[in-house]
Amino acid sequence: MMNTKTEERLSKKDIMELYQINRKTFETWVVKYKLPIIVISDKRKFVRISDLKDWENGRIERSKEVDR
Repeated sequence: MMNTKTEERLSKKDIMELYQINRKTFETWVVKYKLPIIVISDKRKFVRISDLKDWENGRIERSKEVDR
């Protein structure tokens, strides 16, 4: 397991650019879909890359269950 103090993170801006989403969608993902974020301040939010991968995999698994 990687030390969380030195683990790579993506900023809110990085996430928005990666998924081509706006601020409102990002906040929806945090509140409604429980995207795990690290809040430093109102304008400084980050997501650990490992948390993002886990969150994505969980979303994929849930969508497969719905398709059944």
